[in-house]
Amino acid sequence: MSAINYDYVPSARELDRPCYPIIDWDFAFESAIWSGSVATIVPTQGDHVWGTLWTIDLSNLPDIDRQEGVSQGIYEPRTVYVKLRGESESTPVRAYLLTKQPESNLYELPKDSIPLSRQPSKTYLQCLVKGAIESSVPEDYVLRLRSIKHNGQVNSDIERKLQLGGVAL
Repeated sequence: MSAINYDYVPSARELDRPCYPIIDWDFAFESAIWSGSVATIVPTQGDHVWGTLWTIDLSNLPDIDRQEGVSQGIYEPRTVYVKLRGESESTPVRAYLLTKQPESNLYELPKDSIPLSRQPSKTYLQCLVKGAIESSVPEDYVLRLRSIKHNGQVNSDIERKLQLGGVAL
């Protein structure tokens, strides 16, 4: 579910766009790089996350662990189960979850009471939306991502590098 930085993981190849059942996005770690909170997935009965499934050479596993901040204790790898398109059985995959998971459900909070510490930056949210659009996930899912409250912060360098200027929220 993570964006792959090809500078760190040169063997990464897009494999599929699965649905991750009974989980949802949440935000719970403030990142100085992203100027806001970054995403994790949390168990959420009745919800789901769409994402892109990547295959990488096992020799690049330390590279993606480094990209995700595993050694710094930010994220940890876990096995989650996804439904691939056209498959009835679940498939185990590696995902990265924040080590400090949120204690409450973001979507149960009134939008105007979401703490700043749980809001992604505008730039980070634009990155999620752009990835969803490029992955051809269902439009209603893109709309749901666009509705997530952000803190208004923009990282111009990342926005320029990832060409996020035209991504509407």
